[in-house]
Amino acid sequence: MGASVSWFEIPAADPQRLAAFYKAAFGWSAEQYPGMDYFLLDTQANGSGIGGAITKRGPLQAPATTLYVESIDAAIATVRANGGTILGETITVPQVGTYAYAADPEGNVFGMLQQAAA
Repeated sequence: MGASVSWFEIPAADPQRLAAFYKAAFGWSAEQYPGMDYFLLDTQANGSGIGGAITKRGPLQAPATTLYVESIDAAIATVRANGGTILGETITVPQVGTYAYAADPEGNVFGMLQQAAA
């Protein structure tokens, strides 16, 4: 099973304040996701970069990358079979996909996203 890095998340006590910081420091734009304390970041200031977001600090305590996976269930099973840990339940975001946080054997947190069917 292959996976590519597609996204990053930065946790913050005050996501709106941190979004303003990244806008001022790096020219990134931030748009609040409706109904959530979650700010989508556009990092394409120089024509390159991956997408990301700033989220309310909670289970996620440090920046994390997200990997696109073909099957969230298969990815979860593979992570567990290789000594990783799944953190919490899967999350389904309408029109985005199904997401799960995991930790590798060293405790580094990452996300996995099975994109919603088009």
